[in-house]
Amino acid sequence: MSLEAVTFEGEKLQASSLPALRLSKPDDLAEVTFEAAPGPIQLALQIRSGTDALLDTDVHYFTVPRFDPGKPVIAAIEFVRPRSLPEFTAMQSDPLVMPTDVRDFLRQDRLLLRVRAFFGEQAADVRMRLLNRSGEELLLLRAVPGIAGASQFELPLARYARGEYRLEVRASSGGVETTQLLTFRLRG
Repeated sequence: MSLEAVTFEGEKLQASSLPALRLSKPDDLAEVTFEAAPGPIQLALQIRSGTDALLDTDVHYFTVPRFDPGKPVIAAIEFVRPRSLPEFTAMQSDPLVMPTDVRDFLRQDRLLLRVRAFFGEQAADVRMRLLNRSGEELLLLRAVPGIAGASQFELPLARYARGEYRLEVRASSGGVETTQLLTFRLRG
């Protein structure tokens, strides 16, 4: 797989290649990091076969946030969607689990939510609440043990009706707090 990160002004921030999984060692992390100024960037991905044939391409657009050193920053909120309770348990301790970009879920889903929040170089304290469309609290999400610097939470959806819901994520440190809201749908 190859990755290229470019600003909207055309400045190349990163160009990297990751080896095929069968060529990597089990402990190798498939991760690329790079510095980026606040603002929009484009990530272009190419996935190739072992014979270098192009299998797929994908382009994602992101906005790099402007970090305020005086308050906590919520850097990432990941939705992990296991298919069973044993898979949910296994995924809690796997730092390489691929999150989903889907925001429509079923009542039988039990989501694992990962939040990466920081205050300077330290991890911030994180809380999550499930809210209805009116902003009323339905559930304070149960924290499960964190992994690789991320806080983790469990969100069972079985008892909720179809409709739109919000997740309120609060990161705090030293009496200063940051809040972010995310919307998702429960289809049935």
